[in-house]
Amino acid sequence: MRAATRVARRWANRLAKNPRSIDDWQIFSEPGAGVAAKALSAALKKSQTVLLRTLKGPGYKHLEPDHDDGQETKVAKLIGQIFDKHMYPVMLKFDDFGAADSEPRYVGAQGLINVAKKFYGMTGWTSLGDHL
Repeated sequence: MRAATRVARRWANRLAKNPRSIDDWQIFSEPGAGVAAKALSAALKKSQTVLLRTLKGPGYKHLEPDHDDGQETKVAKLIGQIFDKHMYPVMLKFDDFGAADSEPRYVGAQGLINVAKKFYGMTGWTSLGDHL
């Protein structure tokens, strides 16, 4: 594993308490749901790693989304793109457990939003989830 990926994963783990269980993800408690919860958690962790690596890049690290709506929109669109690429396909795969329902989508999106908020030192309400 590349050093940058290891550092980004450590950051993601520190910045957000990630959902792990069937209850955390708010999916149906049926046989096999534990596998779905693990897959969703792995997809979230990967998504957070990709997000953090991108936020540390030249196009994002100097933004101040808490003070500029245009910059907040740029970060929100990035979160939406990462969610669509890394989270949603896993949610669809486990849709029999309700993984693509609104509650698990919110849980996954919030995991990404929390990482972005902490990266930028944002507190309180934000529209970072508007593009999900």
